[in-house]
Amino acid sequence: MTNKLNRTTILEHIQSKMHISNSYIESHYKLNRLKDVGLYGSRPEEDMYVFYFSKIDNKFLTGYELSEYMDKHVHQIKHQFDTLFEGQNVSSVSINVDDKFDTLLQITIKVMDDYLSIAILNLTRFVYHMPFESKSSYVNMHWKRMINDRLIWFNTGDILQQFKGRYVPLSVAHDLDGLPFEHSLLLDLPEFQIHRDFKHEIRRFYEPYPYYVQRSAKISLSYGDIFSLGSNRNEIILNKWKTMKKVTTVTNMNKFTFIELNFLRTAQPKLSDTEFRKFVNWYRINRNTVVNNYLNDESYWHSYVADMDWSYLYTMYLYDKIILSTNNDADKEDFRNTVHDIILMTKTLRKKIEVHATGFKGLLRYHDELSYKSRLKQLRSNNITFSVLKTERWKPVKLAVRRSKLKMDLLDTSTKLGLEGYNMKHCVGSYVWSVDKGYSCIYHLKYDGKPYTIEITYPNKVYKTKEPRIYQLRQVYGHHNSKAPDEVLEHMRNIVKEANKIAMNQRIKQKKIA
Repeated sequence: MTNKLNRTTILEHIQSKMHISNSYIESHYKLNRLKDVGLYGSRPEEDMYVFYFSKIDNKFLTGYELSEYMDKHVHQIKHQFDTLFEGQNVSSVSINVDDKFDTLLQITIKVMDDYLSIAILNLTRFVYHMPFESKSSYVNMHWKRMINDRLIWFNTGDILQQFKGRYVPLSVAHDLDGLPFEHSLLLDLPEFQIHRDFKHEIRRFYEPYPYYVQRSAKISLSYGDIFSLGSNRNEIILNKWKTMKKVTTVTNMNKFTFIELNFLRTAQPKLSDTEFRKFVNWYRINRNTVVNNYLNDESYWHSYVADMDWSYLYTMYLYDKIILSTNNDADKEDFRNTVHDIILMTKTLRKKIEVHATGFKGLLRYHDELSYKSRLKQLRSNNITFSVLKTERWKPVKLAVRRSKLKMDLLDTSTKLGLEGYNMKHCVGSYVWSVDKGYSCIYHLKYDGKPYTIEITYPNKVYKTKEPRIYQLRQVYGHHNSKAPDEVLEHMRNIVKEANKIAMNQRIKQKKIA
């Protein structure tokens, strides 16, 4: 499709629209004398065209209808307030335009040499004035910019909107001239045929959805993209989103709107190939019931739609797939949080989602597996090797452990320590500082098929007891800090006793040598 717009063609097209009014210029001039916005207080310039559109009747107003509007509202307000404030000193009274009055749009199009500008104003209020000690009152009509100004460049086909002091590409989600596309002053040009097709798709997708969903979804396709990226709908979509080709391998592009295709495109790299195919097939079959089941005002789910995207649809897919034991809001809350965690953790792990579970317990197991891997990755990224455990300080303990012939593993890195705490469901993962400074030594024991965590400390003091000791048995715990059986405690005490014996013998030898 060409990316150029012909100035002459557009100018003639706009001029042809002037047939809606016989006395249009005069009506515009008359109306502008009654408003106080400081914008167009005089007759329109050459190649400047002003249109008035009724939002209630969804039609343009002719010059005669514009005069009727003024007589109906402006004169009516003036008469009512003249009667109400007769004999009183009133400076001004403001009346907001709401359901009491028909709302007008003023669309001003200026055709310059290189571009066309569109300004859209919205009638917001009437202001009744009664000057002090004056017998003559009058009514002003106040207008406010409804949306940011637009620019259309003829030579490139770029269509921009003013945003925070600069011009940015105008999304096709927004109206080109502030009007519904079927009433647009420009979209009925042949050059905008594909734009109209995309606008139809947007309406077809959003028609069954509540307003909050329409507002939350983001559409990144711009009017300029449609001019520059291709000559037909599918070519434009494939050129706009390069990864869309991966979606076309599992479904027909023509079966979905471009908004739905973009949802599927963003889901594709997050899901395994099998999971993605299942998700696409589910959505194709159930998309017409998604609104009724999950997005109506009475649904539990609708309050969580912050941004309508693939993750919300995928949550609904899993909700249809997973069987919950009950259907109360607490279970739904647990389910929603679990799926949310799965999406976040797979993103962190750079893994694709593939859920085989058919029940909530299976989903939790998948969640816990990802949680373990996520925790492991986090620990490895900040791993510390406890070099102090290789020094002479802890040799007696390690020798005593070997002599015991028990299945004990020394936790000599922060990663191992963190995973011990994670697996055993207690706080030993927070002992990194203590171990790194040489104050503690942590072991994992497997005894009689059950795991235990053992902490041996090094106070660096020789306690004057019947059996002098350097090391102490500080803690022995199982899962969730459960108490260890006496048999395990006795084995650990013997190990520490043996370590103290070895250490004391070494010190005695060192004194003799000295």
